[in-house]
Amino acid sequence: MGATTFHIETKARTAKEAFDKLVDDAQWTHGHGGYTGTIAEKHGFTEFKRPKGVRESTCHKVIRALSRVNPGETTKLEKAYPKWPIKQMVRTYDDKWGPAVCVETRPNNYFFCGWASC
Repeated sequence: MGATTFHIETKARTAKEAFDKLVDDAQWTHGHGGYTGTIAEKHGFTEFKRPKGVRESTCHKVIRALSRVNPGETTKLEKAYPKWPIKQMVRTYDDKWGPAVCVETRPNNYFFCGWASC
């Protein structure tokens, strides 16, 4: 069994509402059998708050960077984005059995990502 990454966002009133909507959509599209490589494989999410003064474009840069860094090599990314809890975000992103990473990129717009079993 392997894993693949997913990156998906949606609008909702809350992160929980967004997560539930995306999981339902993924299950509808890919089935309920498991190992879909989608957000449907996640049992929950960890929300990382956007630091004050950080633009939406910077949120997307940080999220994209998560997929390119190994958990033990976060120093460069931490220096580039000192307002973010990079180590925790990378650990969460890299855990295919754990929760998804969630970031509210702008009001009522939630971005989820991570590894999922497939």
